[in-house]
Amino acid sequence: MRTILILICCSFFLSVNAQYERIVPKDTIVCAVDMNYGLLVTFDSDKYYSSNAAEVFYQFFNLETNTPTTPIFQVIETNYQLMLDGECFLGFDTPFVCIVDGIYGKLTMKGEIISPFDKERYLSFPDDSIEFIKQNGQWTMISPAGTKSFDALDVSDDYFRNTFILLHEGHISFVSPDYTFLDQYPVENLRNQEHGELIFFIKNKVGLANTDGTLLLPAIYDDVHPGDFYLIQWKGLWAIFDKKFEARTEFKYEAITNFNQRGIGTYQRGKKWGLINKKAQEMTPPIYDFIGRLTSDLSLVKQNGLFGYINQKGKEIFVPQFIKASPFYHGAYYSMGDKYGLLSKKGKILTDEIYDQIYLGVDYHRVKQGNLYGYINKRGVEVIPIAYEDAGSFQYELAYVSNGTKYGYINTKGEQIIDFLFDKDYKMDFNYSGIAHVRQGNNCCEINREGKIVSSKPCR
Repeated sequence: MRTILILICCSFFLSVNAQYERIVPKDTIVCAVDMNYGLLVTFDSDKYYSSNAAEVFYQFFNLETNTPTTPIFQVIETNYQLMLDGECFLGFDTPFVCIVDGIYGKLTMKGEIISPFDKERYLSFPDDSIEFIKQNGQWTMISPAGTKSFDALDVSDDYFRNTFILLHEGHISFVSPDYTFLDQYPVENLRNQEHGELIFFIKNKVGLANTDGTLLLPAIYDDVHPGDFYLIQWKGLWAIFDKKFEARTEFKYEAITNFNQRGIGTYQRGKKWGLINKKAQEMTPPIYDFIGRLTSDLSLVKQNGLFGYINQKGKEIFVPQFIKASPFYHGAYYSMGDKYGLLSKKGKILTDEIYDQIYLGVDYHRVKQGNLYGYINKRGVEVIPIAYEDAGSFQYELAYVSNGTKYGYINTKGEQIIDFLFDKDYKMDFNYSGIAHVRQGNNCCEINREGKIVSSKPCR
């Protein structure tokens, strides 16, 4: 069994193998700090490379001098991201618990080593009131009650409730408030706790417990999903239970899933789907072959091979009639054949099927007619002529366009802001820092919103 343990006492994990490439020396510690769009920190490194570092971190880190452009730690609040050897661990801890070449240690925010990199595992809370360290196969708990060694297969944590769970051979233990171990439950396997509750397995059946050791459900079910209510599977069928574990439905659903913030989800009975709310009220009968993501706009449905849309109350805004259709994203496109038109969430067809492709955007949709591109607004009105050989979506009020030979940029009024001077690069959209990537001959360049080249180097 491999329980996912989270560095820096966090309850979720992210792998970024596909996004980052490590080219710094093997013993170099490289940390990235992510706050939605991200900040970057490196320790003892002359160079680093990230496929999106130049665009994402440009405002905060100078790639040429490898130095911060602003006092990084004055703008950090929470949500740290450590990037090491192609794996990224998220958490809320200070100092950082880092891993280098599979070995754990701890750093201050200035990069000073305060706990040597000689540990196989390292878990702790921000105030360091309790730490779990694994060295040479042996676990040790360090707490105000002293140091205690113990044998365990693994250790997991509930960061928000200051609780640790120890997995042994055939059972689990909980760490009590006085730092003693409470042995509970014969257990064969664990799933990461959700909503402060621990899902465990005995003979391939699922049970539920609080992370303080209180048994909530015996291990007799096929599956359990905690939340504001419980989805419980038994003998292959699902039911909804309230927080007191009182049944709101019978076990009669093949699936119950995709609940949104309004407490509306989808259910499957037989081979058909319908809408259901968290009170277990069926909002539509099971008549659809497919129900898409439940958003604040309209949800895509499929019935008898045709697509339509329903709202959050289950009302059909567009009766299934389209051969092709997209999920709603500030609008949606439809097709009855080879051409596409635009729909509104109020149930109106905004344009006829006159486009070869519609690329949905926030305020402006890029469209293609023949081999040329232009733009329509959310009402379906053509606001920028279909006259460009290539075009991108608007990002921060600018979009790249091509005259067939070179690339430049226009604004949302269709005005040429940057002349046709550049060749296409892999990432030409402007980022929040006002930087875009272009090519000029054999050089890869960064330009600002005025079209001025701010950096240039030979393309690799």
